[in-house]
Amino acid sequence: MGLGKNPNTVGQWFNNGRELFRKGKLKEALECFDKALEINPNDFESWRNKGAVLLNLGNHREALECYEKALEINPNDPKSWCGKGVALSMLGNHREALECYEKALKINPNDPKSWCGKGVALDMLGNPQGALECYEKALKINPNDPKSWCGKGVALDMLGNPQGALECFDKALEINPNYFPAWSGKGVALGTLGKYQEAITCYDKALGIDPTWEGAKILRQKAIKFLRKAHEETRKEVSPKVKKNAKKKPKRR
Repeated sequence: MGLGKNPNTVGQWFNNGRELFRKGKLKEALECFDKALEINPNDFESWRNKGAVLLNLGNHREALECYEKALEINPNDPKSWCGKGVALSMLGNHREALECYEKALKINPNDPKSWCGKGVALDMLGNPQGALECYEKALKINPNDPKSWCGKGVALDMLGNPQGALECFDKALEINPNYFPAWSGKGVALGTLGKYQEAITCYDKALGIDPTWEGAKILRQKAIKFLRKAHEETRKEVSPKVKKNAKKKPKRR
């Protein structure tokens, strides 16, 4: 592992796991948190961090179980409530996720991740105005979070303000040019503005970062259809004018 030679305490395994997680070595980090929990099954921070690793690995059900274990040990840990909310959202249970974020914010009202998560849940539950207010609160606390800027953009677009949405997506991409949801969101906003070719370019950018993202593929195909339709309508409008002008005889001098 190259970290903490021969660790034999919960703290050493935990610290190694955190460091490996930070470096993106998820499977090795998971092993460290498992080792920490073998020594002390009641270490709620190891359960919480194991949940975070599993979320990043796409194991949302197992992540949820870890956050629940952490909360059994310490029900007043806002980070575990927030993590549980994320896991529930990923599993499609946005109403329960919303409750988790609210519990997290009751304990710590200044947690930008919980405000952002609450915004996502409200978006998914069809409340873009409520979501917008949550994203704005998150950004007051942490103005450098691309996820909150992206979420604000989605909410604005849903509220009929694609230009404002576009500015938010650009802000997210200024912070992190590889944040592919912002490229996709920008594509949606551009499509709303009728700029289909630019939208397609944004979807291509998103897919260049994450080629497996089905949502961007579907949106790209829709943008191509709209672009073809726009071209066809333009051709139909121009064609009669061209024929009419062709029939006109040139004036004699």
